Amino acid sequence: QGRHRCHLDGYIADSAFTVATGEKQELVQTVERALEASIGAIKPGTDVSEIGKIVEETTTAAGFKPIRNLTGHGLARWNLHAGLTVPNVKEEAGQKLKVGDVVALEPFVTDGAGYVEDQKKVYIFRYLHDRPVRLRMAKQLLNEVKRAYDGLPFAERWLAKKMSKLRLELTLRELVGVGALWPYHVLAERAGGKVAQAEHTVIVTEDGCEVTTR
Repeated sequence: QGRHRCHLDGYIADSAFTVATGEKQELVQTVERALEASIGAIKPGTDVSEIGKIVEETTTAAGFKPIRNLTGHGLARWNLHAGLTVPNVKEEAGQKLKVGDVVALEPFVTDGAGYVEDQKKVYIFRYLHDRPVRLRMAKQLLNEVKRAYDGLPFAERWLAKKMSKLRLELTLRELVGVGALWPYHVLAERAGGKVAQAEHTVIVTEDGCEVTTR
């Protein structure tokens, strides 16, 4: 899987793709069909539950399952997950799209159980709040990520030159522990199944949508 995420002055474009060979190509083709069908349904007044229905029906028709506990999401300036939640299964959502909404459509398809679970490992973090911390280096690092990433996710490896690996791990752990950083745990499919993801960002327009990540 690959992910492209960028912003211009805080306005975010979020996309993802999956590459597979052999028999797993069908999994990738299915998630791409689900994404394209979702894009085709975007217009003002569409209930996001309709998007979930499209993803689920496209996925199950191919003999796979959608990941039920992963969703698409709204986007706002400097905010990667804002407002709307777009399900990947048919469920009552009660949220309708309107002109100007920016949405990341993000179906996930699996040959496993259809759920993901948090693993212990964390490599991605996001600044949440200023918090009192015991170590001076923790305070310095918190100020740096706040200034550099302004609430957007960042990878541990981006900070590798700032201190030793062990010290960095301990510092990040402290900042998570006091609620200053949010940890994004590695996810694994519950039954060990393969997972394919596809994602595009769209802006809802008067007559449909504009895809910003093609």
